Amino acid sequence: MDEEEVVEREGGLNTTEKTDTDNQETINQEIENSRLRVVDLEGLLEVEKKSSAELQKELDTAREREEQTLLYNAEDLTLNQLTSELAKLKEKVTSGSRHKDELVEYRIRALNEEISDMKCNIRALKELVLKREINLDTAQTNLVVSEAGFEKLSSSIVG
Repeated sequence: MDEEEVVEREGGLNTTEKTDTDNQETINQEIENSRLRVVDLEGLLEVEKKSSAELQKELDTAREREEQTLLYNAEDLTLNQLTSELAKLKEKVTSGSRHKDELVEYRIRALNEEISDMKCNIRALKELVLKREINLDTAQTNLVVSEAGFEKLSSSIVG
């Protein structure tokens, strides 16, 4: 082999080594890019978990509000029925005997107490419904903020 062939072969070996080095660098960059993508996806998964939990909480709050509203409506209906019965009893008082009058007056007092208790319960339920509405509004606001953060994070990952 002459000197020219030796130089030519050494040049070919250097090119092969350079190609191997370039390939290894490319592989290392791809591994690092994949690792960063996994970290980004894990972050997105956490955001999704939090959003899902917040949505479930909002749904639970809405269900509670609906139950309280139904309870309030039922008590309101009962109050109306008691008020109607009271009016009928008052009519009997004006037209009945003394004994009947005493029984009716006793029943009227009892009904008035029930009505008073129902009014207190209704006020308490109205306050509870108002507090739950405030909590729901707060949860909805927090959800909107979380979604905006998620959109920002998502667009920064994609972009």
